[in-house]
Amino acid sequence: MKILLFTQHYPPDIGAQAFRIAALVKALLKKSHPVSLITAEPYRYDIEEKISFKKYEKDNKLEIFRIKSGKHKYFRRSYSL
Repeated sequence: MKILLFTQHYPPDIGAQAFRIAALVKALLKKSHPVSLITAEPYRYDIEEKISFKKYEKDNKLEIFRIKSGKHKYFRRSYSL
């Protein structure tokens, strides 16, 4: 069965959602299901540090598409410590 997942967060982004989706993808791949994943580019690193990531990755049965998410005036994607 081919599986398509949409998620806002996926490694190298950090956080509970990213870790849970990564675990789900790992379990699906273990069952030999091909997985296509559409996710946003990592964004928490814009100010703190620059990381490298590919907008498209294909590895055996996993295909990852990273898209730039737009800004929305009612939803801020910034965190302050």
